[in-house]
Amino acid sequence: FGHIGNCSYAGEYELAQKSIEEGKALFSDYYMYYYVRGFYYVNLGDYRTALKDFKTVDSMNPRMKSVESFIAFCQGKLGQQAPVKTYLASLPQTPDNYDGFAIAYAGLNDKEQCFHYLQLSAAHGHLPEYFKVSPVFKFLHGDKRFDELLQQFGLLNFKLPT
Repeated sequence: FGHIGNCSYAGEYELAQKSIEEGKALFSDYYMYYYVRGFYYVNLGDYRTALKDFKTVDSMNPRMKSVESFIAFCQGKLGQQAPVKTYLASLPQTPDNYDGFAIAYAGLNDKEQCFHYLQLSAAHGHLPEYFKVSPVFKFLHGDKRFDELLQQFGLLNFKLPT
């Protein structure tokens, strides 16, 4: 699963697709297969297929609450604002939910609300997983607030060794 995710985040889509196909026979009964595949499709901008995969994750493992925010993200990207607003209204305003708010607002392309919740999360010493490379937050790249968040966590100039 990590290999698929890493290839997808690195833009190595052919390699990710090959790993997805090879893993199907072994892992199609496991929710994480659909979770990483969902991100592969988000990286490709195929939100309809990503939404299907995230809904599969939710049905296979309803205790994985973080997938709800990615469902809302995809719905927002597909113009389905009503379920996103319902999701947002269901979240208590607690630090545990700040990432969910940010992800859902990213789906709605609402930079201001997205940054608001990212900054609240950062104030509690946390950023969403894979924040720097996540396709969810790609629309924030180039905004000084994005760089400030990266700087705050020591990620601005961080590069993996080659």
